Amino acid sequence: MRKHSTAAALLMTMPGWTLALPLGGCGSDTPAAAGFESKLQMQLGSPDGVPVVRSLDSSHDIELFALGDEYLFFSSNWNGVFRVPKFGGAVEAVEEDHAAITGALAANARDVFWERVRFDGNGFPLRKLLRRSTDLGPVSTLRNDDFDALLPEQRLMEVDDAHLVIRHLQDGVPEAISLADGTTVRIPAEPIDVTDIFPRAGSFVLDGNTLFAAACSGDTCALARGDVTTGAAAIGPSLSGLSIGLDDPVLAAADDAYLYLIDWYHVWRLRKSDWASEEVYRAPSGAYVGRPFVVDDRAVYFVTTAKGGEQLELVAVAKTGGTLRVLSTRPHLAQGICQVAQDAQYLFVLAPTDDGLSMQILVVAKD
Repeated sequence: MRKHSTAAALLMTMPGWTLALPLGGCGSDTPAAAGFESKLQMQLGSPDGVPVVRSLDSSHDIELFALGDEYLFFSSNWNGVFRVPKFGGAVEAVEEDHAAITGALAANARDVFWERVRFDGNGFPLRKLLRRSTDLGPVSTLRNDDFDALLPEQRLMEVDDAHLVIRHLQDGVPEAISLADGTTVRIPAEPIDVTDIFPRAGSFVLDGNTLFAAACSGDTCALARGDVTTGAAAIGPSLSGLSIGLDDPVLAAADDAYLYLIDWYHVWRLRKSDWASEEVYRAPSGAYVGRPFVVDDRAVYFVTTAKGGEQLELVAVAKTGGTLRVLSTRPHLAQGICQVAQDAQYLFVLAPTDDGLSMQILVVAKD
């Protein structure tokens, strides 16, 4: 199995992967965008997916990516943040930086956001939360004070049209930043009369003006919700009381009526109106459910292993449950799938290249 890059090691779909942050940067007179290859994909119907962009060597590994309306944005530690048309084309630098890593990356229809992490002479991280329009206007700074948030081992930054939500490393509290005026709301606002479920929040989903979070303390797991405009927060139901599996549950997605959670063995959905739970999928004995996970109006898309845990597959199942449908079993997927994003017709997947030596983003048809 190849040695994965930083973000890949944190986002692997099997337990036991660990992170070793690089200790130094590198420099080059060659534009960093030259370290990637992208070809316009005219035929997207390959059953196993086709590559949109790939790194040409391990020093340009793709760490994280985010999907906008027209572009894929991706980061490469010690190189910068880049964009490419989402079905292939010219690779352009959003910010070229040979002295930084990227802690998080997100995009909406108008802007791309990233956490730039540089290091001082003592190796202490110096963090900025940056923003740039998708037409590559000026770079602006959203946070540059006590910003201590984010590492990519979990979904710690989400954005929609109105807010960017981050989760701070030191106390675990989510913070919503208004994209209109930059005002911030910490959730929960201080003081709060409920337990500290949000500070322990292991995962969260931004759903309009509501932020849902799932967290565990010991053997007890629960849901909470907060309002990103006011900071008001409330504790929801105990997941154990809803017969939800408690093996590292992750709140992964939301639609109009349900929240979707996974643990290593199940996909669940919870009805927002009364928190009634339904099992969407149960992995067979010896298999696992992996973390890359998206939901559209028809199906749940996620990664699972075949029985025995040796072969990763990108799969879909109807939101009401049913037969598992395999979308891709490219041989290199067995080495790990790091991220999945979607538009109406396609899944975009960050995974190793076919030779297993670097990273690529694939387009996989949903049907």
